[in-house]
Amino acid sequence: MNYLFILFLLIICINKSLEANEDTVTFVDIHTSAEYVGDAIIIQSKGKYAMIDVGKNEAFSYQKVLKYLTKNNKYVDLEWILFTHYHGDHVYAIRTLLQKKIKIKTIYAKNYGGYERDDRYSDKINSWNNTVKAISKKGINLVKITGKTNPTVKLGNFEFHFLNVKQAFKDYFKKCNILNQKYNTSTKVCNENSNSIIAIGKNKGKTYYFSGDIENFPKYFNNSKKPDLKKIFDNHTPEHWVRKAKKDFNINQFDVFKLSHHGFLRNNNDNQFKEAKPKICIIPTSYRTEKNQDTVIDNILAGNPKAKIFYTGAGTVTVKQTKNGKIKVTQDKDEHKEKGILYKKCDENPCSDNKNYCCFKYGNYCVLRKNVIKDKSQTQYTGRYCKN
Repeated sequence: MNYLFILFLLIICINKSLEANEDTVTFVDIHTSAEYVGDAIIIQSKGKYAMIDVGKNEAFSYQKVLKYLTKNNKYVDLEWILFTHYHGDHVYAIRTLLQKKIKIKTIYAKNYGGYERDDRYSDKINSWNNTVKAISKKGINLVKITGKTNPTVKLGNFEFHFLNVKQAFKDYFKKCNILNQKYNTSTKVCNENSNSIIAIGKNKGKTYYFSGDIENFPKYFNNSKKPDLKKIFDNHTPEHWVRKAKKDFNINQFDVFKLSHHGFLRNNNDNQFKEAKPKICIIPTSYRTEKNQDTVIDNILAGNPKAKIFYTGAGTVTVKQTKNGKIKVTQDKDEHKEKGILYKKCDENPCSDNKNYCCFKYGNYCVLRKNVIKDKSQTQYTGRYCKN
């Protein structure tokens, strides 16, 4: 009996030793079917921690983040946090993190661009200014990323470089104001998503691409007869940044690729995946039964037919890299208690209506088998990527 107990302790010690030798990137599941946007990524290497975005300042979001920042019943210290852009679903949880006993050494961020001149503009500016004051009050070093200040950031075995570091619409502010007054859709106006900082991570020959919510400039720039506006559009497409990363850092393809803007089609065209050829793709959202979700998967597979795809809405995804450079991916169970056939997990039990629903292979959700359109205004549901 004593031998069995000693063996049990030995196995635990070996497992902990192996974990200590692993670098991890954890994409926290802060997504439900209703709350399907938000990024919170925790990076760990050699016992040091950092984050890329921190998620929403809603309990369902920051409680999950705090859970993964807790080790041995206390919060870990954060060497740094990167704000990819100042949108609430990416950074507002900093308000709660600042109230907790979490030591944060440095925060990297651009100034809020203020391009979105909607009815909440003044609220957003005030929010940014208040956040800067709160960070300063805590004695945290705030490094504002500009075209002139673009540091290389390290964490254990990781080294990170930033792209899209200039204010995206700095020279076109007047034009943005005109577009924002004329249109009311994000695809036609100057959006802070286009201002996202892109982080490129390298670790012992493995490469990571964190895209924030990067997206195209408004179509006005592309359709303009002015060469300078067309050029600025071409130099800010998602595929442009992938090409630049490959060239700047001598990369042929990416091992881990976080999709932009929670898997929306307009941010994730096939061209960028053909450039990136990603081996592992993380989509920070829950699977939404929309027609463009299957098209996004088509786009990923166009770049690499063998790509492994994970939805964080199906459970927190952790990418583990061993000291010899091997990568493996684990996914925690989905902790959300959602009801209804579309929310049913089917990894263990089949969908109850097997005739009309099937098990989605990349997230173990029940999805509709066939295309269904009830009326022209309603989104088309699809389920082409079925296990059965």
